[in-house]
Amino acid sequence: MYLLHGTFIRLPLAWLLFKFLPQYRSLEVIHIVPRWEDDDEEIIILGCHSIGCKLVVGITVLLWFMALLATCKLWKKHVDVLGIRFSRWMEEIVLGKKELPDMVAAVSLLGEIPRPSWMMTDPEKFSYRMMKMGNEIYG
Repeated sequence: MYLLHGTFIRLPLAWLLFKFLPQYRSLEVIHIVPRWEDDDEEIIILGCHSIGCKLVVGITVLLWFMALLATCKLWKKHVDVLGIRFSRWMEEIVLGKKELPDMVAAVSLLGEIPRPSWMMTDPEKFSYRMMKMGNEIYG
C-alpha cells in the first residue's frame, strides 16, 4: 500500500474530487473564493453542505479506497513475487551458490531479435518483408 497510495491519491482521487464531482452542480461540491480582497486570483475550496453531497463524496472515497486495496492485492500477488524471485536469484549469485548465466549462450538461444518495423529504414523494411514472405512460402 505504501508504494501505491501516493499514485492513487494524485491520479484517480484528485481527478474524482477536482474534475468529476464538481461538474455536478446539484451536489454543490465546489466553492470559489477570492484569495485576497484586492486580488483577482481565486482559490477553489471543496466543501459539502447537503447530506446528498456528503453521501456522494463518502461513497466516492470508499470506492477509491477499495480500488486501492484491490490493486495492492494484485500488486502483491503478481509484481512483488517477481521482485522477491529476482532478489533471491541475485543473493544466490552474490553468495556464490549460483553462477551468472553465460550471456553468449543466452543470446544465441534467443536468436537475433528483429527491430520493430517503425524503427526500420525503408531498405530494412523491404528486406524484412522479403524474408518474411520467404519463410511463409518455404515454411
